[in-house]
Amino acid sequence: MTSNPDGIDIFDGYAFEMSRILSIFFIALAAFAQTDSASLRVLVEDPSQASVAGAKVVLINRENGSRANAVTSTDGYAVFSPIVRGNYDLDVTQAGFKSVKLNEIRINVDERRLLRIKLDVSVVNETVEVTANVASIQTEQGSLGQVISGRTAVELPLAGRRYTELALLAPGVAASTLNPTTRGPGWFVANGNYHTQNNFLLDGIDNNQGTQNAQSLSAQVVQPNPDAIAEFKVQTNSFSAEFGRSAGAVINVSIKSGSNESHGTGYYFNRDSALAARGWTNNLQNLPKNNLKWQQYGGTVGGAVKKNKLFYFGAYEGFRQNFADAGLTTVPTEDQRAGRFGALNIIDPATNAPFPGNIIPASRFDVLGKKLIDLYPSANAPGNVQNGRPANNYSLQRDGKEDTHKFDTRGDYNLNDKNQIMGRFSYLNQKFNRDAIFPGLADGVGNQGAQANDNQSLALAWTSTISPRIVNTVPYGWNRTNSAFSHATVAEQKADAFGFRGFPEEMLQVGGLPLINPTGYNQLGVRNFRPQFQRPYLNQFVDSLSIQAGKHFIRTGFEVRFKDNTFIDVTRRSPAYNFAGRFSNDGAADLLLGLPESVQLNTVPEIQQLQQAYSGFVQDDWKVTRTFTLNLGLRYEYTTPFYGNGKNKNINFDPATGGLVFTTDKDKYLTTPDRNNFAPRVGFAWQAKEDQLVVRGGYGIFY
Repeated sequence: MTSNPDGIDIFDGYAFEMSRILSIFFIALAAFAQTDSASLRVLVEDPSQASVAGAKVVLINRENGSRANAVTSTDGYAVFSPIVRGNYDLDVTQAGFKSVKLNEIRINVDERRLLRIKLDVSVVNETVEVTANVASIQTEQGSLGQVISGRTAVELPLAGRRYTELALLAPGVAASTLNPTTRGPGWFVANGNYHTQNNFLLDGIDNNQGTQNAQSLSAQVVQPNPDAIAEFKVQTNSFSAEFGRSAGAVINVSIKSGSNESHGTGYYFNRDSALAARGWTNNLQNLPKNNLKWQQYGGTVGGAVKKNKLFYFGAYEGFRQNFADAGLTTVPTEDQRAGRFGALNIIDPATNAPFPGNIIPASRFDVLGKKLIDLYPSANAPGNVQNGRPANNYSLQRDGKEDTHKFDTRGDYNLNDKNQIMGRFSYLNQKFNRDAIFPGLADGVGNQGAQANDNQSLALAWTSTISPRIVNTVPYGWNRTNSAFSHATVAEQKADAFGFRGFPEEMLQVGGLPLINPTGYNQLGVRNFRPQFQRPYLNQFVDSLSIQAGKHFIRTGFEVRFKDNTFIDVTRRSPAYNFAGRFSNDGAADLLLGLPESVQLNTVPEIQQLQQAYSGFVQDDWKVTRTFTLNLGLRYEYTTPFYGNGKNKNINFDPATGGLVFTTDKDKYLTTPDRNNFAPRVGFAWQAKEDQLVVRGGYGIFY
């Protein structure tokens, strides 16, 4: 940590880093290409349902004019993969048959779609032009999934405009129980797995936040707004071998692309306390309305730099809100601070007998304990008495603010019919601040103070058609999260200046007092784990090869991910003093006497933690018959154990010798790596009634 007075240093070097990232982004637009994992299989038949071999099939993107060519195999199939989600036209020609032009074919993200084309015999050149029907049922995959369009996400009333709320519509998905105040909203669980067992992909690139304690306010590194999303797909079961890292759901999000026509949107949403009612708690405590003001605004723009060649898209959203929390808590009374505890039986630890009149003499006050108890504000509510102690005698209303900004930019370049290029850069900046529960150094713990994120994501890809039956895709991804917590009094007086002694220097880098916890009364000081930070980043390299071989459509490839996270994440960032009433029969009296039951603290190491992940896969979608498809796949994953780098490395304990074990050049993990993660995937889709009723199933092992 630095001595920055607000305790948050996540913007150090930001200007340099941003310029470096943007330079890479624009340079790479000339070197990499687009990947979206959708595919289209076309079956060309004659009127007797016999396969037509050698037919020329041309697929044309309606938005950007890009074209892909294929020739049907001896089985009558032509496959286009990978292709970008969007709207397409299809031309099919073969000598001796009428040509067919099929318009407005919709391809969704990560969709496997089959189109049957019937060619009628003709002795003259004729063309039949039709409009494609919307695919009413998925016939090619055994996996379960749901595609949700960006338009749906825009038109539905979503709290905070978070598209992840719509994932709850998918079977097997339920809301998370994580605390949204410190962990953020939008988390969910799939099929009973843990919150972090979902795999978020943005344009095919890893978008999973890499903090060790979920403190970046989301499961994602960046969170595109609904207006920026073309569509997203949630898969919860039996997904193919292309997807790993997850035992929960796979959420595949695709950012909009520019087209030959220029388009734009703009919006502004507002909520204000003037249109809100006073809450029940506020009425009970005779408090004014909570401060409430939401301002959410943004827009998108997209179009062509060069028609049919170079396209751009950009989206921005800002969100500012004022909010407040109201509540009741308990503070010591004025009499208690003076040592007078009334009817409550207060024991003298020196004699083990009650103090006369339950009054602690001023001569017995601990100097630091008295100074601490005097930090409490005076009771401002009547409250009540429970077991001789005051309760709910302090009414509070504390304001908070959020300031969030996000943008997504994307460029697509059709170099030629065989090479396409994509580049995307996304950014998210969030700042929260919650006023302290108590004034001044008293703080009052809770989740008060500042929380901030400064996150970036970069995606680059190059799709190359090697031959009409072989396509290679080379994506690269990079993301970084910069998240930090700090308490409300981080810039105030430090503990040693207040009167505490014996603290290590590493616990005196910022202001604020230790956590003081008298049982039965509100705490003093700061949250024990604040301040802290997490700075993970990820480099991802992928290569995927798609091969058409008759009735087989094969995809194979590998992925490498390098993870690096520097953080301070300890339970006791600041010491904690517990006054449980063990000595005097009351927590506040123990504090006044300076007699804690326990003191907890630990060292504050700054850790650099590394991990590498390697995986490879092969997937075969085999069209066994015209109505039966098998999805066969095998994935292998090897992820190294986490290991420390620099000063703080891994350490272990040997029970045989009773001594510590330290890392060596040959063993930096000090644990046994798991190298047997083979993950078979089997799925099927059987059209019991062609294009109307599909029976599907699957099996897989997931890590």
